[in-house]
Amino acid sequence: MYVQARSLFLQSDVISGNDITLKWNPPNENELKEFLVEKMGFNAERVTNGIKKLVEAQQKKAQKRLDSFFTAVPQDEASKKRKLELANQKSNFGKNKKGNNKFAKKR
Repeated sequence: MYVQARSLFLQSDVISGNDITLKWNPPNENELKEFLVEKMGFNAERVTNGIKKLVEAQQKKAQKRLDSFFTAVPQDEASKKRKLELANQKSNFGKNKKGNNKFAKKR
């Protein structure tokens, strides 16, 4: 049994990704309702609402990729900006808005 299970993983039938084309078609509502409601016993109203949501989701634009929100900044500009920010933070440490040292003794 172990040998057979292992051979299924090591020598499995694999189809090349180039040989497969995936295409999203609108759902066949009648067949979907027949299967889910009549054969599987789902609530007809919930199935109808789910199909509506599915159709609406397919009509919307595709989600943007995460990298579309960011742009690459050359390393020299970014490092200069970061160094300047760090220098400003260090020079302003311990000072209030007026520029006075807030840790100094009051007289």
